[in-house]
Amino acid sequence: MKYIIKIKDFNLSEKLNKSYETIEDTIEDKSPQLEDYVICKDNEETHLNEFLNNNIGVIKDIVEETYPFDVQYENIPKNLSAHFGFGGVKNDRVMSREEILYFSDDKEKLEQIILNNKYNL
Repeated sequence: MKYIIKIKDFNLSEKLNKSYETIEDTIEDKSPQLEDYVICKDNEETHLNEFLNNNIGVIKDIVEETYPFDVQYENIPKNLSAHFGFGGVKNDRVMSREEILYFSDDKEKLEQIILNNKYNL
């Protein structure tokens, strides 16, 4: 069952009316690449998941290790900043492939996923 939400902002309303399946289908099934946008989760620090699930990071480096993806974030809350800081860059966090929920070279696709999750669409 789908619910229609009336919103004064036409652009937001238009985005919310897109179906989640359509957005998910457009994200290619490939390996994440440099400069791809990502939505992640943390397998060990579960209190970080609210931030990671609702913010888009950018892959800045890929190395062949257990945690190969160096993901950079913006606007990290001060209470979470101790969990970031890879290679001397305070906004970076290393993530494994299993911790990357979604990735795309198009940031708007991931913004749509966050909106759909926020409004349970």
